[in-house]
Amino acid sequence: KQAIAALPAVSQFAVAGAFDLAKATSLAADAQSALGLKVKDASQNLKNLTRVTDVLVKANTLANATTEQFSRALTTKAGTAIKIVNKEIEEGVAVLAAFADQGIKAENAGTALNIVFRDLKTKGLKFRGEWAKLGGVFDKNTGKMRHMADIVESLEHHIAGMSEEASHAALKTLGFADKSLVFTQALIGMSGKIRDFEKNLKKAGGTTDKVAEKQLKNLADRFTIARQRVNEMMIELGEQLVPAFETVAVLIEDVGAKIGEL
Repeated sequence: KQAIAALPAVSQFAVAGAFDLAKATSLAADAQSALGLKVKDASQNLKNLTRVTDVLVKANTLANATTEQFSRALTTKAGTAIKIVNKEIEEGVAVLAAFADQGIKAENAGTALNIVFRDLKTKGLKFRGEWAKLGGVFDKNTGKMRHMADIVESLEHHIAGMSEEASHAALKTLGFADKSLVFTQALIGMSGKIRDFEKNLKKAGGTTDKVAEKQLKNLADRFTIARQRVNEMMIELGEQLVPAFETVAVLIEDVGAKIGEL
């Protein structure tokens, strides 16, 4: 029942993402599952799936990565990491979009986001005193991880004006391991973009259908152009063959006349 209800949405996702139905099904369903958005109720499951596909297609229009690369990032640890820290898909994919603009995409982006979220969670608790000077990792009222754009902005202010060596040392005092520090530094300077990406992704509803319709229109336009070119070619070919046909016709008439005489 879920599969039948989801088929139209997956079909549109396949057209919008320019991949076959089997790949579309795998990418969309796996991303939805990784985010914890797969539910038993067919109607709600379809809404969740559509939300996922709209965000993935919209991300492709905003950042330097394909719909498939964003999907693969979610299915490679990123989706689970987003779910564990209780963040919405739009905020998580906004961070992936920021990574994409830094050349970190697909599986690499999924791994990077997982490492950053994991270290923020553990180091924010272990080095609570140091993080408190920056506003902390967790919201004091809700206990949830602060918005990623806010955390990144705090880090930007923390190391503003420092040399590369000094900024590296300052970030190390917050508990970052070398591996996670590389990915965290890729986000520093991107807080504004993360906010913009998330703002646009929250308005992604209907994006899959719009892009799919545009793709189909472009395909129809290409078929129209192809037909026109074929017609033009046939007309040109016909013009070139007319003299030959006329010669053949004359020969046939001559042969017919001679046969008649016999």
